[in-house]
Amino acid sequence: MLSRSVTRSLYRSGARLQSTSVKRDLFPLASEVNQEDLVGHNDFGSKKYFVERSRVGNIPVYTDYRGGGNKIVTEIRKIQGNAVQLKKDLQAKLPEIPEKNWRVIPQSNKIEIKGHYISELRRILGETF
Repeated sequence: MLSRSVTRSLYRSGARLQSTSVKRDLFPLASEVNQEDLVGHNDFGSKKYFVERSRVGNIPVYTDYRGGGNKIVTEIRKIQGNAVQLKKDLQAKLPEIPEKNWRVIPQSNKIEIKGHYISELRRILGETF
C-alpha cells in the first residue's frame, strides 16, 4: 500500500495507478456479443424509441389520481423518440386495454392510459429496455 503523500505526488504527475483486484474476464468484449444475446431481443423496441430508466434503474411507469382521486391514470414517462409508435407497439402487446383509453401527450412525450396497468407495463418494458 502506498502512502498518501506518494499517491498524491503520483496523481499530480499524471501517473496512473492500476488496481490488481479487477478481473478482466468479468465482461465479454463487445465483439464477442451477438444481437441475440441481448436482453429484449425481438421486434418490439426496434422502432426508433427508447424508454429511459430512472437514476436508480426503475422503469418510469407511474399512477396518477385525478378528479378527486376517483380517476386512475397510468403514465409512461421519459420516452425518447417516437412515442406514437411505442403506443402502437404496446397496444399490440396489451389488446385487453381498449384503444380509446390510450393517449399520447406530445408536449411532454409521454403516454397516458386510463386505468391501473403498472404491473403489465413494467413487465413488458422491463423485458425490452
